[in-house]
Amino acid sequence: MRRHSFRYSLSALIFATSLLAVFLGLYANRARKQSRGVAWVLSQGGHVTYVYEEPLPDGSYPINARPPGPDWLRRILGIDYFSPVTGVILDRDEIKDLKPLADLPNLRSLALMNYVSPNTDFASLRRLKNLETLDLGYTGIGPDRMQTIEQVLPQCRITNHELPN
Repeated sequence: MRRHSFRYSLSALIFATSLLAVFLGLYANRARKQSRGVAWVLSQGGHVTYVYEEPLPDGSYPINARPPGPDWLRRILGIDYFSPVTGVILDRDEIKDLKPLADLPNLRSLALMNYVSPNTDFASLRRLKNLETLDLGYTGIGPDRMQTIEQVLPQCRITNHELPN
């Protein structure tokens, strides 16, 4: 009986290694960008919510939510390699720039809870394809500017506590 063994050429091994390197590089780049976005939010006195911390369908929050991945690897690489950021609250400093939020492509909920400078450009939020809700609480944004924001983010549900519903 003849035994078949697998044989690989050197070029096939190099090709497979290259594919793996590209995949890992893209994954690491995504995590690095998210980490940069999280660092910016925290530097602004804001808060982030990772997907494992999101409210449950009944509106309650998970008790003792544990981040995914092994603890030892999360300590080495950071949480951004294991869980996407889905929520951001900016509530401490005057909001002047939203461009760094583009580093959080999985963002679904954004709350701006402080004065927003009239020069703040909301167009950079177009790059957040998953953004579902934008809460503009106590931002000083009037009806005219609200219309502009709604045009920039037509797929997003926008609430403004200062304007009548």
